[in-house]
Amino acid sequence: MLSHHHRALFVHVPKVAGQSVELALLQDMNKSWQERAPYLLRPNSDATQGPPRLAHLTAHEYLDFGYVDQATFNAYFKFSFVRNPWARLHSEFRYRQALGVANYQCDFKTFLLTRFPTPQDDCYTTHRDLYRHVIPQSNFLYSPDGTCLVDFIGRFENLSEDFAIVAEKIGLSSMVLPHKNNTEQLGSKAILKRLLKPLQPRFLAPKKAAHGSDYRTAYDNETREWVAHFYAQDIERFNYQFEN
Repeated sequence: MLSHHHRALFVHVPKVAGQSVELALLQDMNKSWQERAPYLLRPNSDATQGPPRLAHLTAHEYLDFGYVDQATFNAYFKFSFVRNPWARLHSEFRYRQALGVANYQCDFKTFLLTRFPTPQDDCYTTHRDLYRHVIPQSNFLYSPDGTCLVDFIGRFENLSEDFAIVAEKIGLSSMVLPHKNNTEQLGSKAILKRLLKPLQPRFLAPKKAAHGSDYRTAYDNETREWVAHFYAQDIERFNYQFEN
């Protein structure tokens, strides 16, 4: 998200509360979510202009595709948020599964080992960005030579406090982060479930899925190590462990 009003550039790493951050900036400008397109929060049909959704431009791509010049890039406050790679990937899986994406209608291990997205899964016709959503977080924030391109990296695990730092830095009127894009609220089945829940006898209430929202229960040794290998750079740079 590029906000000239705030003299800020927000690099949105997927599944790290990015839409909540974008909504906070929009609300500060008295803009609705439906008015987000001018801030590079829009679909993209042209591969020469970036990924299928411009909200997920990497820091370097803002320069590469000409959305800002070097002087503006240097002058603006550039920030992002990162998340535990094991938790982030499990959240992505649950998100796509709730949306009904075919390759995600399986158990988590099958998805990781046999259905993990490739660059060919990103589509400029449907604007689906399955691969862009799972690339390492380092790709968003560092240049190819390993230089960090943003001024501040907050953590999902410390979201409220770190967002308050951003809010103060760019002069937001509120330091409270609004909530947007809860995986549990996606899809017609989830909507119907919420509508019927007050009418359902407690003894008929379905049991929660075994994995639920605790990512740790979704992993075994093999899948845990798979993620450790694929996101090794993120784990080292941002000092994450499976349990934190």
